Amino acid sequence: MALRTTVAMRASAAVLRHSGLVVSPTASRPAALLSPPFAYSARVRPAAVAAQANNGRCFSASAAAAAPPAQPAEDDKMFCYQCEQTTKGVGCTTVGVCGKTPETAALQDLLLYRLKGLAGIATHAKAVAGIVDEEANEFWNAAVFSTLTNVNFDSAR
Repeated sequence: MALRTTVAMRASAAVLRHSGLVVSPTASRPAALLSPPFAYSARVRPAAVAAQANNGRCFSASAAAAAPPAQPAEDDKMFCYQCEQTTKGVGCTTVGVCGKTPETAALQDLLLYRLKGLAGIATHAKAVAGIVDEEANEFWNAAVFSTLTNVNFDSAR
């Protein structure tokens, strides 16, 4: 667990460093930069996804409304529903059909969460001061693209 946490913290620090922000662990941080509201081993499935997994039907608003409250998925090492090859069409929970490992899935989740914070900061900088950082935009595009999964997924990339 400590190794995964260290890797995740390094990835987060890289995103923040690249965005020009230096955040110390003791500093007061904006809410957008706080850690995601889930732990690596205790993810919570959205109610609609849990309902879909239980009854095999496609996602619908009525399924979401009728679904029981979200339950912790503690037996699951990962929850990836990104590509068309997900197990049974509802998501991979142990190892991705594409070859993605739980560690990679967790790092991708963290990277996407941090990119949302970076996007918020960039939007605010543009609105308030008219600042547009092309290097940050290019980094954002490359980082989002790196999270895409396909049949020949490679964690090293």
